Amino acid sequence: ELDVRIGKASVTFGRLTSRVWNDKLLTLNTKVSIYQACVLSTLLYGCESWVTYSKQERRLNSFHLRCFRKILGVTWDQRITNNKILERTGLQSMQTNLDVRRLRWLGHVERMPQARLPKAVLYGQLKNRPRRRGRPKLRYSDKVKQGLKKFSIPTDNWENPAHNCSVWRSRVKAGAVTAE
Repeated sequence: ELDVRIGKASVTFGRLTSRVWNDKLLTLNTKVSIYQACVLSTLLYGCESWVTYSKQERRLNSFHLRCFRKILGVTWDQRITNNKILERTGLQSMQTNLDVRRLRWLGHVERMPQARLPKAVLYGQLKNRPRRRGRPKLRYSDKVKQGLKKFSIPTDNWENPAHNCSVWRSRVKAGAVTAE
């Protein structure tokens, strides 16, 4: 799935190179907006339900930063750090972006009626299935808890603010700012 997403986003980015990224008349803010609308939405389509490991997040982040280095015209020998690139564009890192999208989806599912399938899947448990040896695989709930902790949202009482859409959105937005 990740290879397909990166491939599609790369094609989208490449198609916009001559018309957008190389155009000197467009401002950086316009280019960032186009990047978010076209490339980032293609790259992160459906990411709200992904369970990503750090290796996958690093691949997404490297693609994200490679695109912005091309947009800004920054080469490797200029030795500009990734944080400086993100500061110049005003965007968040890919890990924070994934967490924001995951938590916004979590709030959306929490506001759904009990009978909806996404809510049943979110709160469902598998019946006594024997566990395999070794370290357990990362689950969606584990990634959500990591995101909640990273954004300083209490893991035991996140449902109450999630019922109010505007409160939840502002909580997630504020958490993303502090996490960066």
